[in-house]
Amino acid sequence: MRFMKKLTKMLKIVFLIKLIIAQRNQNALKITCLTIIIFLIEGCHSNIQDLKQKYSTEVINYFYETVFFQDNTGKIDKVNKWDKDIYAYVSGNFSTNDMTNIKTIISQLDSLLPINMYLTSDSSLANLFVYFGDYPYLEEKINIQIDDYEPFVGMGVFRGNPYIESAVVGFANNAKRYKRLGKTDSTKLRHAIILEELTQCLGIIGDSFHYPNSAFFEGGILVPSLSVVDKGVLTLLYETSITSQYSRLQFEKDFGDVLHHINAPQKIADYVLANNIQLHLLEYIREKCFHDSILIKCPSEIHISLKGDFSQEDSVFCRNVVTLFNSVSNYFQLVFADNIAHEVPGINICYEYNNKRNTTVERQMITDNMMFPRRLKGEIKATYRIQDAQKINRLIFNSIYKLLGFDSNNADDILKLDTLGNISFKPDYKEMLKLIYEPVFYSGLTIKEFDKAIEILKTKGYNKQKDITMNSKTK
Repeated sequence: MRFMKKLTKMLKIVFLIKLIIAQRNQNALKITCLTIIIFLIEGCHSNIQDLKQKYSTEVINYFYETVFFQDNTGKIDKVNKWDKDIYAYVSGNFSTNDMTNIKTIISQLDSLLPINMYLTSDSSLANLFVYFGDYPYLEEKINIQIDDYEPFVGMGVFRGNPYIESAVVGFANNAKRYKRLGKTDSTKLRHAIILEELTQCLGIIGDSFHYPNSAFFEGGILVPSLSVVDKGVLTLLYETSITSQYSRLQFEKDFGDVLHHINAPQKIADYVLANNIQLHLLEYIREKCFHDSILIKCPSEIHISLKGDFSQEDSVFCRNVVTLFNSVSNYFQLVFADNIAHEVPGINICYEYNNKRNTTVERQMITDNMMFPRRLKGEIKATYRIQDAQKINRLIFNSIYKLLGFDSNNADDILKLDTLGNISFKPDYKEMLKLIYEPVFYSGLTIKEFDKAIEILKTKGYNKQKDITMNSKTK
């Protein structure tokens, strides 16, 4: 594959040289130069179009999210990548298992890159230095102040402009996260951190809370290998059309028709028209989903855990709730868990039996602040009386619904319960939840963009009367 790429490039150069030599006068030379310019422009345009065919919308959007963002910095202007072979040298207090992980991961990465990636025992040949040790040792080797970045498990720094010339990666043996885990999970964490940091040193420097199965997921889920989307992002970064000077603004221009957040109002309006979405659903979403004027969604996977004074019946009910919510959309999934790790996005439902107090539910949600914000930690505190079992179930159902994206404090009753105890959504609520989790409603969408989308729809004669007659049913 690498040979064929080089051969294709050489053939193009030979073609251009022959074209120039074949011309004998000045006018012909001018025509030739113009032809070359057109050839190059069309070739570049063709390459971008080819990339859109080759890579999925999911990969292109995740590329933007992870390549053009850096923790503690924010959006960055240009891509970072290597243009020469990488020689990794390992030093410090590492185990046999650490070295096995390094070899396995380097082999996996090498298979995805147009350049070669080697492991070397000669430090004079190395341009990627990998260190294992305690914080003081890593502070010296990486040449940073640990306090500036808080205690970490793994961290990488690369240098060079316009291409990456060298990189240093450090893995902390005394990280506190290891102490909170058993031996098996500690081993998994070590592998996952090595995978993430070595991959990010190739130029994918941003983390995200979008995909829990991604090596760049910030939430502490331990992935054993790069996901399909991760591999797509890495191979896209090393396409010849994506140069080291390729800017974020140019990427937005070239891939704007694919990026969900670019020209979002028009994309939303087009989606609504194509899918015949009723306007009253949009009106409700506008009223209930824009906390601080921004739509913020959960990651594609969020865990649900029960704590406190809950019964077997409560557990069965919540499992049925999870199953029902998972029928709404392919873009998010709830996972019932016995316990949620500190770093993992989730909703804790805490039951407290108190027969002297009225049955009530309190809820709150914590969000993050990366390239595109996400809802991370939800808490539902359910105080109940024995005689109010059905009421508390209804309140918990409504609270989960709202924590997923509807920040209203109104008393909307979302749960439909039949005489046999089967649960379902009341009319419109399933459709609205599904709608906001469509990718075109990107997490971080502003109310200003949403209003513009509605304005576009109304100028196209979208049925305004339907909004008036149907909206009363959702109140």
